[in-house]
Amino acid sequence: MVGLLDIPVEIIQAILACLPANSLLHLSPTCRSLNYLSTSALLEHHGIRDPTNCTFDLDNPRGPLKVDALIALLVGLHIKQMKFLRCNIRTSWYWTWDWPVSHPLRRIHRLIQRLTSVDEVILSFDFGGEIVLDDGYLKSGIDILQNLLNMIITKSCKALRIINPGNFFGKSYIFDGPGSGSNITQGFRRFVHRNDSPDWQYKRNDGTGTRLFLTCSPVALKNIALTRMEIEAMSLFTPPCYTPAERSLILSRLVVAVQASIESLCVVDVTHILETLRFIAQLPLLDTLDFTPWTWKVGLSDEFPTTSFRIVLNMKKISAPAELLFMFSRPLTVPRLRTILLAFDINIGGMFDITTTATSIARLRDSVGSTVDLCPIIHMHSVPPSMESLCNGIPPICPIWEQEFSKFTTLCLGGQMALLDSPNTFRIILGLLTLFSGLEELHIRLTPSPEVDPTPIHLEPWMMKAILNRSPNITSIFFNKVAQKTIGSFRVLAFDLILS
Repeated sequence: MVGLLDIPVEIIQAILACLPANSLLHLSPTCRSLNYLSTSALLEHHGIRDPTNCTFDLDNPRGPLKVDALIALLVGLHIKQMKFLRCNIRTSWYWTWDWPVSHPLRRIHRLIQRLTSVDEVILSFDFGGEIVLDDGYLKSGIDILQNLLNMIITKSCKALRIINPGNFFGKSYIFDGPGSGSNITQGFRRFVHRNDSPDWQYKRNDGTGTRLFLTCSPVALKNIALTRMEIEAMSLFTPPCYTPAERSLILSRLVVAVQASIESLCVVDVTHILETLRFIAQLPLLDTLDFTPWTWKVGLSDEFPTTSFRIVLNMKKISAPAELLFMFSRPLTVPRLRTILLAFDINIGGMFDITTTATSIARLRDSVGSTVDLCPIIHMHSVPPSMESLCNGIPPICPIWEQEFSKFTTLCLGGQMALLDSPNTFRIILGLLTLFSGLEELHIRLTPSPEVDPTPIHLEPWMMKAILNRSPNITSIFFNKVAQKTIGSFRVLAFDLILS
């Protein structure tokens, strides 16, 4: 007799593609071969073709559990290792039977537990509505989250990111200020730049309950393999961590946990930069430090004047907004530093002040010496009025600007793909090239809009001609990491690796 599995695999796959999700799930326990075929078909129902590289949404259902992508991953016997896992957890606070994300987090925990390893994990939280959790639900939820994070670490995870973590607490913690109170997740940014004061403390909204901390288990500490970490104001400085003592406690715990593994650190929207630098100085393996430029808020002038001690940083590359150049005017030693990526931002409100920027760059060159390469990264959004003359190829009159900007041989431009829609939008790129007469290599990184498909990988011939007319010394052009045809010698430098 001919068995079902004697049929060509292509025919079986065509049959399975026509079955509903529940039927595929019921078929998965029959044997290993059908388990592989049925779970693969089930994952394709959710747009996942590679089970080692998954992104999916996870809801907290009010009724029976649907056959979602996580169920397919749980029942797939062949899924042992994962390179990338992102779970977008969406739920409603109005469902008060338990902590709203308890059930999704437990399910993710079961998946991580059965894996032998996972390289990168992203947990994104999106809650609808708000409630005040009682002490029992809050403790239970924190325990579930803590157990999941510790389990992820024990699976040799190299990159772990949590998005929108302020949603964990809802209204369980509030600001306790002089004569006022505010929901932390709504009022944090309003108070983030203020000086710390004993009169401002976090407390439980109902006035009862203990302070809750996330801790790293001894097993996780022993097996930690994180090589990349992101510190964000809304994740590090939300309850129960806000006073200087509490921040120092959290940072000291991070040092103990990741000191021997972290190679790359991204700092987002953190205004207490001095404390962060002290923490950074204790990471001996750190190679890359990235201050995310587009979310930076300047509010640091009151913090540094009282500081005179020297900080030693160990990284080789720093990527930071130009506002952070002032760091190098303080006692700072960076013996291994080889590259600084300077990020500038241009929007409808205007562009960076060329004279002030040139003066700061000159001071930075004197501070770091000739062994450190400076590379500008400019994020473009629109053409402000101040750029009209540059777009027409008219450089500003300023000797120090010409002296400093002409020293740059490499430039990276970033923005939206819409900049290539017409000559009128493309001219912002030409305008920026007017500032850099010594360019030899140009990198253009543009992000496509959701409705644009497919993304082009080559610049139009008229664009290439316009770029070379504006900057005749350019010998290499890269568009979204793809080398374009250029005149003269062709060189591929390490700059692309630095930006990756």
